[in-house]
Formats: sequence, structure tokens, C-alpha cells
Amino acid sequence: MGLLDRIASERAGSEVRADHPTNSLTELLRRREPAVDSGVSVDNDSAARHGAVFACRDLIGRLVSTLPVHEYDRAAGVQRELATPPVLTKPDGELDVTNWLYQVLDSALITGNAFGLIQSYDNRGWPTQIVTVPEGCVGWSRRGRFGPVDWTLEGQQIGKWPAGDLWHFPAYTLAGCPVGVSPIRYAALTIGVGLAAQRFGGTWFRDGMVPAAILTNEDEVPPEVSNLVKEMWRDTLSGNREPVVLGDGWKYEPISIKPEESQFLDTIQANKADVAMFFGVEPEAIGATRAGGSSVVYQNIAQGNTNLLVRTINAWIVRLEHALTDIRPRPRYVKLNPNALLRVDPETQAKISDIELSNGTRNQDEVRSLHELAPIPDGRGQRHNWPPKRVQLTNAELNEGVDEGNKAVMDLVSALQKAYLAVGVVITDEEAREIMNRLGAGLEPGGMPEPDPAPVEPAQPVAVGTNGQTGDI
Repeated sequence: MGLLDRIASERAGSEVRADHPTNSLTELLRRREPAVDSGVSVDNDSAARHGAVFACRDLIGRLVSTLPVHEYDRAAGVQRELATPPVLTKPDGELDVTNWLYQVLDSALITGNAFGLIQSYDNRGWPTQIVTVPEGCVGWSRRGRFGPVDWTLEGQQIGKWPAGDLWHFPAYTLAGCPVGVSPIRYAALTIGVGLAAQRFGGTWFRDGMVPAAILTNEDEVPPEVSNLVKEMWRDTLSGNREPVVLGDGWKYEPISIKPEESQFLDTIQANKADVAMFFGVEPEAIGATRAGGSSVVYQNIAQGNTNLLVRTINAWIVRLEHALTDIRPRPRYVKLNPNALLRVDPETQAKISDIELSNGTRNQDEVRSLHELAPIPDGRGQRHNWPPKRVQLTNAELNEGVDEGNKAVMDLVSALQKAYLAVGVVITDEEAREIMNRLGAGLEPGGMPEPDPAPVEPAQPVAVGTNGQTGDI
């Protein structure tokens, strides 16, 4: 039985007992933590039931894990995209990279660390398959105050990459600590308040000793009649909201939540915003509101996504890029493409493409590929506008359709274009005229020569008869 199989068999269907020996630092800290001031004990499992905690975890994990992953290197200072290796397409051999990254991020967001077991290498010694393992299976100890760190996986000694098979992705790191700290520990009090408010609300609605409504009558109601009326009322309204006709002095009074008793609902809403801050997420991103019920509204989705990328997502992108680059041979490096998160409306995208084409940032084929269009035939879409805002025709394009009659004119146009591109600035009409005249164009000052007027045929004599009819002679 392999190491992972043994881990799964030992953990499946079993519950970690407080009296069970463990060398996991996380488990030891969890056992020593008393209930927070809210009266609710908070650990990774209970915190996961908090709506805001789950929403923040899922938001970051979902957005970052779905970004395209690419591998690059540099040749002569130019970035060059390479074929994506298997470790970046199916890192564990079964799950695709999206689900694998979600596992890594979710573990890091809850425990502050994500661990993987490297199961295979290529012929140069670089990892080709990494399987994620639960954080609770990993332990560590330091030899001396500043000595080396020893790692264990389910009690067995193991080296950390590149010295061994243990891959480590830390988050929320502290000075002098080789592992990341759990944000749940820092937010325990805030999360506990939210869980306590949820528990109070559930208890209030379930058995808060407050009925949903009261049926009253002016006369005295014997117990047997009271029970009969209550059952008839419940049977009548069960599963429908049809109107009810009351008689014999009966009155129906619904009971609503008093303002002072409904404050726990405001507490739950405000608590969501507090929890979101620990994860670097703005409350609006998880459907919460800020203090006082205010919220930030962006003009469009693109602006909201840009703010989310800058304030929340970018830090996780950089962490993952460094961690994945670490398992690739130099000078290769891994990048996640956040442009998928910044998709804009078609009109804005068209304007951006126009600017990129004009400035020479992209060529026609590159812009067409963004819209999943085929390249322009014969490589004509590979040319950039360079210098910016200029289009330089090739000799083939200049001579296309040129016959002997206008070849001299096209030679002048070609010479003017070369002069225009060489100067680096826009020339005046007088400067252009002087250049053309030196090449033999014969342009007069003040403008282009007027074209020769079209020849006019002489009028034919017309004979007029006595009866008023006309005809050619």
C-alpha cells in the first residue's frame, strides 16, 4: 500500500480525537484553543459553515483557478510562449489544472498552507506529477532556535522540494516561521460572533417560545375547543395562502419580530463585511454591505473586476506564479493570464484594438486571434505599424497594378514614403513638395498642378429647315 493510500485509509470514516497523539502543529494548536468570547468554538471545520468564509474562499479559488496558465522563456530578451507541460495541465495525473489549483488555494485560504506529494519526475529531475495532501498530515520541527527544519508526512521523515518530495505553498507567512498561519485563527473572534448570531437566529425561529400568530375570541374558550380550532386552522393553511373567513368573534393577530429582537439579523449582515476584510475581499463581492448599509457601486462590470483584481486576486496570482515557476527548469517561468478576468464589452474592446494597432502594440493577426478569427492570408497580417501611427507599404504592394504609364509616379510616392519614415516627424507640404521636385516631379508652389483639361470636340454645324426641323449637315 502506498503512502497516499495509507493516508486515505487511516483518515476515511474516522474522527480525530483530542487524546490521539499527533505531531501536526495545526492540530495541537486547535486542541489548545478555547472557545472565543462569543461562546462558540471556532476551528477550520466550524468556520467553513460561516457563509462569508465560504463565499470568500470560493470567490478567490474560483477566479484564480480558472485563469489560463502558460509557460514562457526569453530568447534575446523577447518573451516566448512554450508548449504547456503536463505538470501544468494535469498536475496530479487525473485532475485538470483548474481543479488542482482550486484545491491548493482552498487549503491555503483556510489553513495558511497547501502541501503536495511529488510522485514522479522527468529525466532531468523536475516534477511531472504532484498530488495534494491534507495540511493536517504534515508536521515540522526546528532544530534549535534558528536551525534547519525537519518535515514529516504522517509521521515519516520527508524532505521539502528541491531536497525531497514535499511541495509546499505557504500563505500569510510570519517572520521566523517556515509555515503560513491560518486566517481562521486571526478571524476566530469575528467568525465566532457570526456563528453565534446564526445559532441564535436558528434557535429563535425554531424554539424561541414565540408563536407565529394568536387566535383570540371574546368568549371563554375551553381547552378542547382551543385544540380543535388550532388543528383546523393549521390544516386549512397548510401548503396554501388562500383567504380565511373568521366568525363567532374570532380574531387573528400575526406576531412580528420586535426591532430590539431582530438586531441579530443586522449583526449577521455586518459580520459578513468584517469577515471579508480578513480575506482581502470587498463586502460587495460576496453580497454583503458595509457599515450603515452603504455599498460601492461601479459604473460597469469591467471596473468592478479591475478593482477585484488589484485589491484581492493579484496577490494570489503572484504567489502561485512563483510557486509553479519553482518546479520548472530555468530560464522557464509560469504566468497566469488575468486578461480573462478583464473582458470588456465589444465596443470598448474594438477601441482598445484600434489603439493597439495604431501604436504598433499588436498586428492584425494578433487582434484577429483575440476574436478567434483566422490570420490574414499570405502573412499580410504579421506586419506592425512601426513607427507608431504609420502604415508602410511593401514594394510588392507599391508596384501592384503599376504599368509603364504611372511607374514614375509610384517611384515618387515610394521615395516620399521612405523620406517620411526616415525623418521621424510629420513633414509640411512645402517640405514634401521640395523633396518631390528634387526627384523630378515638377510641382509648382502653392499646390499640386492642375490636371490637363479634357479635350473638347468641336461642335457640329446644324441646319435648320423651313419647317423648323433640325438635322446634321
